[in-house]
Parts: sequence; C-alpha cells; structure tokens
Amino acid sequence: WLLDIQLSNFVFDTDPSALRLQEMNLDYTYKEFIHSHIEFFAAKDRREQFAEIFNVTDSHRILRHKMVSMVFGTENYDLQTLVQAYANSYFTNLDKLNKDLERYNLKDFLWEEIANKYKYEKEGQNIYEFIIEVFENSFSLTKKTGLTFDARLILSSWRDSYTMRESYQKMSEKISLALKIENLLQDCELDTIIEDEVFELVDQKIIYELISLILTKSITYDKLNQIIKARESTFWFPQYKNIYQSLDHAFSLFELIENVSFKYDNAEDAVKSYISNDYKIDLHYRKFYENFHASTKQNIIKRLIERVENMYVNEWLFTGGNAYQNRLNDKKVWRFESMIMQRSFFDVKVKPILNRQKVVVIISDALRYECGVELSDEINRISKFNSELDMMISAIPSYTQLGMASLLSHKRLSFEANSDNVLVDGLSSLGTDNREKVLQYHNQKNVKTIQARDFLKLKSAERREVIKSFDIIYMYSNKIDKVGDDKMTENEVFSAASQEISNIKDLVVAVTSANASRVLVTSDHGFIYQDSVVRDSDFIESKYKGDTF
Repeated sequence: WLLDIQLSNFVFDTDPSALRLQEMNLDYTYKEFIHSHIEFFAAKDRREQFAEIFNVTDSHRILRHKMVSMVFGTENYDLQTLVQAYANSYFTNLDKLNKDLERYNLKDFLWEEIANKYKYEKEGQNIYEFIIEVFENSFSLTKKTGLTFDARLILSSWRDSYTMRESYQKMSEKISLALKIENLLQDCELDTIIEDEVFELVDQKIIYELISLILTKSITYDKLNQIIKARESTFWFPQYKNIYQSLDHAFSLFELIENVSFKYDNAEDAVKSYISNDYKIDLHYRKFYENFHASTKQNIIKRLIERVENMYVNEWLFTGGNAYQNRLNDKKVWRFESMIMQRSFFDVKVKPILNRQKVVVIISDALRYECGVELSDEINRISKFNSELDMMISAIPSYTQLGMASLLSHKRLSFEANSDNVLVDGLSSLGTDNREKVLQYHNQKNVKTIQARDFLKLKSAERREVIKSFDIIYMYSNKIDKVGDDKMTENEVFSAASQEISNIKDLVVAVTSANASRVLVTSDHGFIYQDSVVRDSDFIESKYKGDTF
C-alpha cells in the first residue's frame, strides 16, 4: 500500500527540478531533463505554456525543439521554421535570443541540430554566417559548400512566409552585397538565371537584358513571352510585374509600327486598316504607359522610353497622321462610303431596336476605338453576355458638345450664336436635362437621361423601375475626358481609360441585371495622347478661309 501511495503521488523532494515537475504534473522521470534547463522553467508563464504543448509521446529532442520555438515565438517547431525565425531575428532581437538560448542551455542543442541536418561544418555559432552559406548554396552563380539540399528549402519556405517575407527581402539585399552578386551577374548568360529567385538583382538583370534584346531586335515574341511566364511564379515578380508587362507591350508596339503600311487609296482604306489591325498600336502604347506609371521600379526601364516615344510619336502619329490627312484632302464633304456617320447613330443603331423593344444607350466621354475593343472583349468574357463591335466616323470638329448632340435623334444641328454650344433642331443640347428634352421632342416614347454614377447609386429595385418605366434611356459617363481635359491630371488619362472600361463593364452588368436586354455603348469622341511633351514644332500651321468666332 505504501507503493500505491508513492505511485499515485510525488516523492517529496525540495529540489527545484522536482518542484517544477510537480507544478506541471509531469512524471518523475523528467527530473534530469528539467534540471538541465532549470532557467527555462524558472518563469511561470513558460511553465504553463510548456505544459500546454507537452505530449507524453514526445522525445527529449522534440521537447527541446518546442522549447526553442517558445524562445523564438513560433507556433511550429520543425528545424526549418526555427532557423527561419532565428535568421528573422537578425534585424530585431538577435542578441537577446542568443542570450536566452545560452541561459536556457538550448544553444548548443540547436546548433547540433543545424550541423546534423544541413551538414554545416563551421565551428562558430553565428546565424548570419550560416545563412550566407545557405544563400551561396541556393544561387546558381555562387560556389557550393556542401550543405544538404534541405538547406535550400529554408529560403523557399522563408519566401513563402507572409510574416517573415520582409526579413527575407532585407537579408537577401544584405547578402547580395556581401557576396558581390551584382559583379557575378555582369557577364552571366540569361538562360542560367531565368528561374532563379534568390536575389532581387536577378530580375533587374533579366529586365536589363530583355530591353537590350528588344532594342536590337534580337529576341522573338515567343521567347520574350516564355521568359516572362517563367518569372511569374518567382518571389520578386510582383514588384516587377508592371515592368515585365511594359516590355511585352513595347515589343508588340515596335513590331506593329515597323510593319504598318500607310499606302491608302482613300480615307476609307485608312479607317479599315485602323479597325482591322492598326488600333493595336494605340492599345499597346496605352498599356505600356499604364504599366510603366503603375510601377515603383521605373528607373530600370527608362532607356526604353526614348525608343517608345520616338516610334509612336514620329512614325505613327506624325507619319500615319500625314498619310491619313493626304487622303482626307481628297474629300469635298464629310462622308465616308459604306461607313456609319456619328450623326446617323440614332437612326441606324437606336431606331431598329426601338421598333421591337426598349434600349439603353451608354455614352462614355472620350472612349476611343481601341478602348472599345478592350471593353467588348471584357464583356464577352462574362457568362451569357454577347458583345458585337462596330465603328462610326465622328462628327467634326470632334469635341464633346457636337459629339453628344450628334448621338441624339435630330434633323439639323447648328451652333448657338457665337459659342460652341450645339442646337438640335433649335433646342439646346447642353447638359443631361436638355438632351432628355431633345429625345422626347423627336420620339413618342418614354425617355430618360441619367448620369451613370447616379444610376449605380440606385438600389436594385429602383434600377429595375427605371428600366421598366422608360423605352429610351441614355446614360452618361465622363471619366476619361474629365481627367484628360485637366492640365493637372492629363498624365493620368491612360489609367482613367482602364478605369472607365471597368466602370462601363460594371454598368452594363448592372443595367442587364435590372432587366434591360439591349445595350448600346458608344462615345461622343475619342482622343490622341502622347506621354512626352508636345513641342511647338509638333504643331502645323492652320490655314483656313472664312469668318471665325
């Protein structure tokens, strides 16, 4: 019976180790283990945490792993995580952790584990020196010291850690200087580093080389695309994503401009050439700068800007513009054979629908043709939506007041006195309310004009009521022109164009969700834009006859 009492309780012992055992309700066989780390168990909070994570099946080695994880403040206790946390502390509290490991008699244990698993043979217990060797063994251009393959996994999972990725970036930058990575990259072959993601300098080197290859026409689009695809899954790619996309668009821009033909038989041929293929020049130029301005790494690509601007401004806008103008000079009246004129929009596009059902017309101020192509593609990606693209020849002069008036039902357009306000059959077309009056004047239908932003503010039931109550609904959106027409924001016109494409797509979805089945999206006019400053010498002298106001 005395043995029963002994087995069901603790042997009375005033030794600190035994007292800690009793407090944590551990078996007496752990006394020596506790004694060897007595300083660790001196604090009540550590004793309580250890008791929570203690498992009777754990070996002493696993228990020490758990103790180290408590010191480092990590939830996982595998050696890889412990090494990452140890390295992570280099920029925060390394000295304190080293002292704690020493005081708790865990430092020698940890370094023995590192030596055994990774075959690390240096005698010093210096985490920075060890991590340098890990980086050396993981990078394609540095010497290998014999660490096991598991050492490379330290970096890969470190990069994948959301909480520690910032410390990886700092460590990578510091070690890149220590190992003189920039020098190693100077003369390396591009193919040797395509899949490397250890150092940020690798992406900078790849981009630098790609720019050279693009400028010298020494790379195919397939090869360029293959390299960019290979980088997409690498660690540093998010920081350079916009730059890589800029390179993609620059390549396409150069190729299109080099192959464009300005030999037009007439103005109609120029328009057909534009809508079939040449519009892509404007699209890739817009996308190039949209990505360039969105990047925080702009300096690395600036030597490409000069070529982009020179080819787009001089060989496309100037040369192409002159070729088109020469064909326009042959015209006596503003009419294009077999092409819809903007002034006929209502009769050609709206009326045929009205004979069968109601129609919603969305007018986006300055949504040029290439933006319309992108919008149409975006809408066609939506399930159960079908978008068809067509073009119109805008009214001239091509500006908001005349463009908006031309899209209304009308018989005659004229200027109001000495101003640029346009009258539609004698009625003012200035503003949403006046345009509603014009539409109502010409149509025996229920008519509504509304700003797109106001429609989107309505609740679902209110939107359905609008669609139900009216036969003709004109909606107006003014993102692009508003930004581009202001000296303070005109350099943001490309980002505004992309935002507008997204906004119009959302508006189309909202309108159809409110039970509209036919939607026309059009514009009052387009725009020409170059990112570089327009010099005085870029303007031509205006020669005209007649009175002006």
